[in-house]
Amino acid sequence: MLPILFHIGPWPVYTYGVMVSLGFIVGYYVLLDWAEEEGVEEKYIVDLFLILVGASMVGARITYVITYPQHFYYDWLDIFRVWKGGLTILGGALLALVLFGLYCWRHRLPTLLVLDLFSPCIALGLIIGRWGCVGYGCCYGRPTDLPWGLTFPNTDPLMEAVPRHPTQIYTSLCMVVIFLCLRWYRRRPHTDGMVTVAFIYLYSIYRLFIETLREDVATESYIFGLTFAQSCCLVASLGGFLTWFFWLRHRPYSRGEGVTPSGQEEGKTKEVAQVATKG
Repeated sequence: MLPILFHIGPWPVYTYGVMVSLGFIVGYYVLLDWAEEEGVEEKYIVDLFLILVGASMVGARITYVITYPQHFYYDWLDIFRVWKGGLTILGGALLALVLFGLYCWRHRLPTLLVLDLFSPCIALGLIIGRWGCVGYGCCYGRPTDLPWGLTFPNTDPLMEAVPRHPTQIYTSLCMVVIFLCLRWYRRRPHTDGMVTVAFIYLYSIYRLFIETLREDVATESYIFGLTFAQSCCLVASLGGFLTWFFWLRHRPYSRGEGVTPSGQEEGKTKEVAQVATKG
């Protein structure tokens, strides 16, 4: 593993911090491009991005410390050394979502549309950011005999140094699939909010599976004996389904190729026009 990427004089530059930062940067520029397509002003996207970066980092760190307090028994100051690794993504997402909603409400932004812009970019950022976990050696999997198993000797002095499932790499590959699916779906006719619901479903399916391979969460037990992340995904999936069933499925298409500003697909609009002409 490579916890420290390089040094600038006496100061180490950690792989984890570099990869997470790179993930944020790449996601940011894709987000700006899509926001321009949808007519959302750049200043709002910049404000939201900065708010969400800060909120997600703080929320993710607090959740990680609460969930894994044993990692800080030796030196409690490690709580503040975020660059060395240790973030719980779902905890960060919760705090970020609250601030996201408040900002959109304050500035009268189309909340569902903006959520649809951000959701695929989260997956894009995770594609890169999870390689920071590989470098640091966190979020590791269970022991395996598979030829691609990796050993993480720098993670925990009490952990046996044996080949393990590289669940961080599995995550990165899954995020590639999720990002491509969402990128395709947002071009298809849909109503605002559906890209986000699709992201919740796809991420939840991935997380429910990947948690069964992770060693560092093996002792967690929350809802129905599930891990913290699996429990959060279960609740989020239920919320996403209820949102779709009682609200979004009743709304006309408003985005995607072939959809007119009135919310109708071009084909349907032509059919209506032809019927009106015949009449």
